[in-house]
Amino acid sequence: MSSPFQLILSWSLRLLLLTCLSQAGVGAVVENLPASFYERPGLDGMPRIDYESMKVVNVRDFGAKGDGIQDERGAFAKAVEAVGSGGGIVFIPKGNYFFGRHVLPDRSSWSPKSVAGDPLNNVHFVGEGDASAILYEFKAPELEKQGYYLWNLGAARNCSVRDLRFSTSPLLDQRWNPGIGAWCLAFGGAENTQVLRIVIDQGRMGTVFWKGATGNRNTWVVGCSIRNTGADSIHFNDSVNTTVAYNEIENSGDDGIAMVAQGVPAGENFLPTKGNRYLHNTVLGVRWGRCILLSGADMEVAGNWLEASVWPGVYLQSRGHNLVEGNVYPPVENALVAGNTAIRNNLASRKDNFSSHGRGLPGSIHGGLLVTSATIRDNRILAGQNDGIQFGRPEFLKSEELVIKNNAVFANLGAGLRVLPGDDSYVNRLVVEGNQFAGNADGAVQIGSGVREIVPPDAGTAQQAASSPVEDSFAEVRRADSEKDWDLPVVPKIEGLTERNVKDFGAVGDGVADERAALEKAIAALPREGGIVRIPRGKYRIVPAPGGDSVPDSMIRHHLLIGKLANVHIVGEGEESELILTSDRHQGIRFLNVRGCSIRDLKIRLDTPPAYRKNRALVDVAASEDVGLENLSIVDSGGPGILLNASRKVVVRKCTVLRAGTEGVNVAASRQVLVEENTITGGRDHGVKVGWAGAGIARSPQFVRIRGNTIREIQQGAGVGVASGDQVEILDNEIRDACLAGVGLYDQAKLFSSQRVAVSGNRFENCPSNPGLSYAGGAVGLWNLRSANPEPRYEFRIVDNRFGKGTPISYSSATSTGFKSLVVSGNRDTEGKPVEFAIPQPTPKPAPKDK
Repeated sequence: MSSPFQLILSWSLRLLLLTCLSQAGVGAVVENLPASFYERPGLDGMPRIDYESMKVVNVRDFGAKGDGIQDERGAFAKAVEAVGSGGGIVFIPKGNYFFGRHVLPDRSSWSPKSVAGDPLNNVHFVGEGDASAILYEFKAPELEKQGYYLWNLGAARNCSVRDLRFSTSPLLDQRWNPGIGAWCLAFGGAENTQVLRIVIDQGRMGTVFWKGATGNRNTWVVGCSIRNTGADSIHFNDSVNTTVAYNEIENSGDDGIAMVAQGVPAGENFLPTKGNRYLHNTVLGVRWGRCILLSGADMEVAGNWLEASVWPGVYLQSRGHNLVEGNVYPPVENALVAGNTAIRNNLASRKDNFSSHGRGLPGSIHGGLLVTSATIRDNRILAGQNDGIQFGRPEFLKSEELVIKNNAVFANLGAGLRVLPGDDSYVNRLVVEGNQFAGNADGAVQIGSGVREIVPPDAGTAQQAASSPVEDSFAEVRRADSEKDWDLPVVPKIEGLTERNVKDFGAVGDGVADERAALEKAIAALPREGGIVRIPRGKYRIVPAPGGDSVPDSMIRHHLLIGKLANVHIVGEGEESELILTSDRHQGIRFLNVRGCSIRDLKIRLDTPPAYRKNRALVDVAASEDVGLENLSIVDSGGPGILLNASRKVVVRKCTVLRAGTEGVNVAASRQVLVEENTITGGRDHGVKVGWAGAGIARSPQFVRIRGNTIREIQQGAGVGVASGDQVEILDNEIRDACLAGVGLYDQAKLFSSQRVAVSGNRFENCPSNPGLSYAGGAVGLWNLRSANPEPRYEFRIVDNRFGKGTPISYSSATSTGFKSLVVSGNRDTEGKPVEFAIPQPTPKPAPKDK
């Protein structure tokens, strides 16, 4: 028997050999996935691919450089050809592999085929994790056209894509062209295909499986991380025996996971959509759509965490996305929705959401149209913006049997359960038993007259507990009314408050020791009336505590939490007081449900910044009020430098934000915000963003003033991007070298379109800095304005700005011309000459037809 030392030495030598072979560009052995990957619940029937027995072809041997500059399509095609008819692995070692522009009419950057020209068979693309990156860069003209693909593997058979990252640029965070991007990884009519542990950052959709000629069969999408898509993160049409499991999905521009059974003209046969499973996924933050949208037969939705979606968490609907007049659609049959947590869903269901379309799907778990049979059991349905479980209105509903059993339905702003078939609708049998209802604003259960049999007969009289056991950090802010006038904040005063020095509680400040516990002890030692936690000069490393890095009602984790406190202030001695954060998967300093707090005179940086968006801020102010952030130096975040999430009266003043992973400052669904006299440099996305999708709420930002900031060298976004807002002022800023535009006014989606926005007194230089990538076109760009409101609401003022070289103001062809008002005046170039701009005229509405 080998000794422990011999075993360690054996594995060390093996690892060294594999590393050397990889670095030398030599095809060697690709290890199998560990047994633990398959031993998780729901994966017991997953076919295990024996990678270790396969031929390996390394793309570096065929000329791939991985430098992010060379077009690698030719090298990858040669590697696929070298695999041959016997199949094998195309190995993609660490590197940045750039894929070039499409050549129309081909809409795929790369669509590999076998040597004979047939779809791929037994070809496996394997990288070394997120360090093996497939990159694509959109040119501006492409974004006005139809959709494009990065990799399109078509009707692949017996294939897999494993341990790769797909990233596209520039910033693409919109639901429609321009700015939606490409389908990153596409299939159509695939069979026995696995997509494993891939990362996708941006894209029209993350991975998509179109129906092809025969539908998709026996597909597994497992362990992937997909963020920031323009539309769905994972999408299927007409599929059989698909398993989507253990994936992390965040900030999806439409549905997190969608399975659509396509309709057909009357008399034709459907392609089957059945036997599909959605297990143990985490879907966090859906800004237009549902966490999981499903149609078809014999589906299972189990063990998922579904948090913060603008529409329902789970949506059962027979027609899916694409209603075609005259087509017929297969019903939802034998659906099981079990053991899920759905929290803060249907966030668009607000009275101040002017889109009636957005308010029209009221359940956190919702079903409509032809839901022939469904069982909803053992779910936790918490803190929804409307009903917990809802079947029926506003859609018709035809159902043989619905079983609602053993669910915990707490703290929803509508009813716990509502089954209200509308006109020409019915539910033949409704079973309601064993459920718990508590704290739902419209009571426990409401059942309409279209339900023909209720089991038990008195189910409609179910009672609920008055108080709910769920902790909802965003409960108060979700109930708040719209703002009526300006009420901007000031930085809270701290003179005369009690102080606690972190070094008195064990902090060392050497940049090596974990100082989290010392900081937490210092905060806990403050008197009830609050005080100051003093951080003297030094380097303070903070490591998240396993099991102590979360709150009960969210999947968002943190390094250090200041929660449910008032008048607490974290104060350093300038840049010499440095907090070093260690995880790009955690928020940094998180204020949650606080009042009158601040953080000032500190440097906060992420120790090892990621190569792509991780969406986590170094300072996060969530569901809070009267908060001041002043004289901070924020460096190398994985997401926003500073995130203001569903908060009110927050001031960000005299801060420096350097190399933000997404936005320098993200004003998300927040109101009465002042962003003033900051310097924001070198961020990936917008320098400052104003948007409507927060982590626990969806609403239009209101009364936001962005004044006197210096914003420069923005890599992929605009200096200031306004995706939503009413009474947003962008005043007296200096903005230079921003990729898309100095200021971009656009709709991320339709639900919360901008209303009153003023752009005044700003100075622009070299914006857009890369016109070839900019779909904005000008230093002030208006694009993709597509309000869902039936009456025009846009009231924009672009006045008294100064413009350097390039196009000063642009108006995209994809933009609505239905402005309520558009004032452009007093703008000049750097020599003082007036800037001309032709104001688009509204498209006249057609005259009403005679009845």
